[in-house]
Amino acid sequence: MSDTDLKAFLPRVLKDSVLQDQLKNVTDKDKFTQTLVRLGKDNGFHFTAEDVDASLFRSKKNPLDELSEADLALVAGGRPAATSDGCGSAWTTLFGPC
Repeated sequence: MSDTDLKAFLPRVLKDSVLQDQLKNVTDKDKFTQTLVRLGKDNGFHFTAEDVDASLFRSKKNPLDELSEADLALVAGGRPAATSDGCGSAWTTLFGPC
């Protein structure tokens, strides 16, 4: 079920600017993964760092491929603007450039 929870949580991250803000400037992959797992748990989703690593980083799979056309329409243009210090490399690896 953890992989299912991870797949269900990612669209929420793409729609929630508060979650995005907590992730977008994290530059270390391990810290990004730990933060994503913690945020998932805080929001009722249960997945592990290994799930994140296997699902996203090892496969380099774009989580946007998992979204429906309706979800894509909701997030179109909704990526966070780059801050003065830019986006974290883990965010960019996972979600693409800001």
